Amino acid sequence: MKKLLTLLLLSALVVSSCGEKTTEEKIEDMEKDAENLENGNANDAVEYNDGLVGMQGRVYQYFIELGNAEEHEDKVKIVDKALAECDDVLASLDDVKPYSGGRRLLNALIASIEVNQKSFEKLKRMLEIEGQEEYTEEDEAEYNELLETLDEGEAAADAEFEAAQQEFARNNNMTLTENPLDEEMEKAFE
Repeated sequence: MKKLLTLLLLSALVVSSCGEKTTEEKIEDMEKDAENLENGNANDAVEYNDGLVGMQGRVYQYFIELGNAEEHEDKVKIVDKALAECDDVLASLDDVKPYSGGRRLLNALIASIEVNQKSFEKLKRMLEIEGQEEYTEEDEAEYNELLETLDEGEAAADAEFEAAQQEFARNNNMTLTENPLDEEMEKAFE
């Protein structure tokens, strides 16, 4: 799971805004940007990019929560919420009109969220197995298979998203900086 989360940390970038803001303020801005994009209010390349990253952040928040959770029941609830959020974000992304030259970036984000969703589905099954009172050899084999394939597709999806975002930024004369969620993920998985 740490491998998956390390890959996620490396993948997310966001356009910087002027002035120094706290991590919490930057995350709030990402959430507002996502709402604006969903409402069709992304008026330029920066707002489009920031809105997509904000939508990505809605899913990434659950990886952070999962990393901070200690109780099995809490982890189950977080994964269930994450799966619902993946569905919501994917439905919202279906309605987003790509900004000029932004189709590749939008498609890359959709693919990335779909891979995250598959990871959460695997985590859900792993938690179901962990919650059983007794494990069979089949349960153990299934758990190990899920664990081995947990981050399957993440590296490719993250690389495509990063490449698409860099291309979009270059084509629109934007500067990318680190996503404020990176710091939160690092804290959650130390």
